[in-house]
Amino acid sequence: MKIIGGLVLEETGICRLKGFPVPHAFSSTKLGNMSKKYGEEASKNQVLFFDLAGINPEKVVKIVPEFKDKVLVVNEKIEKELECDGLITFRKGTVLTLLPGDCAPIIIADSDLTFVALLHAGRKNLFEILDSAMKKIKDFVFSPNELLFGIGPSIKGCCYLMDLPNEIKNYLIGNHGILPSQIFDANVCTFCTKIGKEYLFFSHRRSQEFKEKERRFIAVAWL
Repeated sequence: MKIIGGLVLEETGICRLKGFPVPHAFSSTKLGNMSKKYGEEASKNQVLFFDLAGINPEKVVKIVPEFKDKVLVVNEKIEKELECDGLITFRKGTVLTLLPGDCAPIIIADSDLTFVALLHAGRKNLFEILDSAMKKIKDFVFSPNELLFGIGPSIKGCCYLMDLPNEIKNYLIGNHGILPSQIFDANVCTFCTKIGKEYLFFSHRRSQEFKEKERRFIAVAWL
């Protein structure tokens, strides 16, 4: 087990946010490509990841990003894939899933773990998706001081024109009254963070710049 930034890297290749009490996980490059769009091996890799994380694959709901502000609530009928950039569930066992390239996976939950949300936040929709999610959460009568935020691995200012995690934190603090103590940041860059000679996460931008094969890691959150 290693600590990299704000992440705990397990020997299995699964990463989790240090101290974040919401059930969640991210896959590192050790577990391989997780997107079927970029390789048939993804199916096998997902099966292994879900097994290591203790997840029932039948309960998985996947975000298909639109880079907009749509947030859907998943409680009754479980669809395998939903076109949106955010999912919220109050249903235990339902696993919210996202395959990021460099955009930030954001996990939100209340301190009593009544609900969990997973957002896809990129340069094009960062503020819109945060505002949309916060509006829905407030509609469910949760106040900002009850919330916990986890910012997963994403591209940072060292390798991109926009430091996504810092923008997210500053916006939550400045526009939604969130305290820094409520935010758990992975504090790793998908583009450049390495363990030894190996990159820790796949990166869309890195694949473009270095002509690497396009691949994706997986981010999951559940109750």
